[in-house]
Amino acid sequence: MPNLDNLTPIYLKNKGKWVAIDPKRKSVVVSTSSAKAAYKKSKDLGVEHPILFKVPKKVRAYIG
Repeated sequence: MPNLDNLTPIYLKNKGKWVAIDPKRKSVVVSTSSAKAAYKKSKDLGVEHPILFKVPKKVRAYIG
């Protein structure tokens, strides 16, 4: 399974949600409406150190 270097499919499926990814960046473990719930659910599934991030509702340009 390839790394999740392209986050476009995750964005399209999980807009506005918190996503937990396994530490080797192989798959999305869970997606929920809160970071706390995503962390707890991923720990319950046996992922020791999940990577959490908030998927934006809209993609916007950033210049800075």
